[in-house]
Amino acid sequence: MDKSKFIRLVDNYVTGTLSGEEWKQLKYALDDPENLAYLDEELLLTFLNDTYFLEELESEKDAINKVIIQKIKRLNESNHLADHPMVTARKSFVRNWQRAAAVLLFMLAGVVSWWVFNKSNNEKQHIDFVQHTIDVPPGKNGAILTLADGREVVLDSLSDGMVATQLGTKVELKDGQLVYDVAETSPGKILFNTMTTPKGRQFQLLLPDGTKVWLNAASSITYPAFFAGDSRRVKVSGEAYFEVSKMKDMPFYVDINDKAEVKVLGTHFNISSYEEERSIKTTLLEGSIQTSVLDAGKAMEYMGLEPGQQAEITDNKKIKLNEAVNTDQVMAWKNGLFNFENASLAEVMRQLERWYDIDVVYEQGVPPMVFGGEMSRNVSLSGLLNGLERAGVHFRIEEGNRLIVMP
Repeated sequence: MDKSKFIRLVDNYVTGTLSGEEWKQLKYALDDPENLAYLDEELLLTFLNDTYFLEELESEKDAINKVIIQKIKRLNESNHLADHPMVTARKSFVRNWQRAAAVLLFMLAGVVSWWVFNKSNNEKQHIDFVQHTIDVPPGKNGAILTLADGREVVLDSLSDGMVATQLGTKVELKDGQLVYDVAETSPGKILFNTMTTPKGRQFQLLLPDGTKVWLNAASSITYPAFFAGDSRRVKVSGEAYFEVSKMKDMPFYVDINDKAEVKVLGTHFNISSYEEERSIKTTLLEGSIQTSVLDAGKAMEYMGLEPGQQAEITDNKKIKLNEAVNTDQVMAWKNGLFNFENASLAEVMRQLERWYDIDVVYEQGVPPMVFGGEMSRNVSLSGLLNGLERAGVHFRIEEGNRLIVMP
């Protein structure tokens, strides 16, 4: 099989977008040992102890997965994999995790025949692969919708269909996204709704004007059930990504924690405004926007942005322009990834607190470490910690979702 096609199939598998027909093609391709040349042995060594990928394989074929685990354990013992120099001078860790998943997929295909002849013996063997006796699952889609009358609707487990009706405006769930079907005639009274994502949740929303909003964990957005007048206004906290519907005569405004404001006609941008991060960052992906500091509700000190630029507002109400921003890192959360490039341990832990709904405790202060690389947000906490521990930091998970950072 052509290398580019093979890698594309592998990437689709890891990101969960592999179709039934592509799955057949991938399984056929994995039967060909020549495809091993496309895979990086170092990546295999990096991920031999990550449980996430093994769990992925286990969901496909449990018995074969058990064989893979046993085979890996023997490799660890015989090939001195534990001594492999996986930590770089700048203590970066997992890179190209998608390719690493492909290695384990290849192993799955490669041991099928071996499994057939050893099935009875291997099914009796005890599997002890997870290093952390307590584990925490990754976050998922879910949110709480607070309607204008104060009613709260938990969206986590609702099926597609009608959620509520407000003065003729229908609120519906469609394909896991909240959608507003606005009445043809304005009811006159403006109703405000609030969507909140607790820790460990994220959600997508289609506003009444067609604007798309993605909410990261521990975030909220307040917006009208329909837009009226000469402007569209919403209020956010936490982190949100916007794809604003273009309406030339009705500009779109985002109030950020009553501290900053973004004005836009139609464009794509990300806002990160977590209180614990000490600054508000607005990153432009497409189009143009104007960011300003709010002082007593009034916009002050305006700054225009071009794609790839970021406006950062600090506690002293000053705007700093960050150019040539790594937009892949900014948008990693929306794309289902953690991107820890140049991130301190404290920054990494704050991301984990929000996504896994955990409390992080440092036994002896915060080690001065800097990380790099990407990893899926679908990995369980123990799987992610296995990667971090290769960079020289150690953890234990306690009851009550407490993560202890040890020296």
